[in-house]
Amino acid sequence: MRGWQVTLAIFLLFAMIGCSSSPDSTGGGNAGSDGGGKEDRQQAVAPKKMEVADLSTGISMLSTLTKDFKQAVEADDEGQRKELVAQIAGVWEEIKADLEAQSGDTYPAVAQEMTAFLDSASGEAIDRELVIQQDYQLYQRFRDLGKALKE
Repeated sequence: MRGWQVTLAIFLLFAMIGCSSSPDSTGGGNAGSDGGGKEDRQQAVAPKKMEVADLSTGISMLSTLTKDFKQAVEADDEGQRKELVAQIAGVWEEIKADLEAQSGDTYPAVAQEMTAFLDSASGEAIDRELVIQQDYQLYQRFRDLGKALKE
């Protein structure tokens, strides 16, 4: 009976993740147009104005900020979490045009992941497991982009 409950719990977890991410993927067609999704996100998260020298610096900043965000969520530090989401959104706003120009093939996936993360991470009540998973995915993405830019 216990194995059945675990299976049900896993199924429900995936169903919830699927439900929470399907509005993001249908909500704006982020791959082609950043219009509607960007406006909604900016209302939910007020991007903090961040000084970013160039794309490489911005990628490095996002890597550090996503690592710090995970630590804030794990520590249940609401104030720090909200501040980091605003900083992440601010850096993203500063570099996304450069990223699209330099890595056009990678940009749509990164933009979609970032939009989903910002939507999930910006609310008053968050799904900790989901935002940690999304955060880690972005951390890996920015780590890989940083390495690719150095090559």
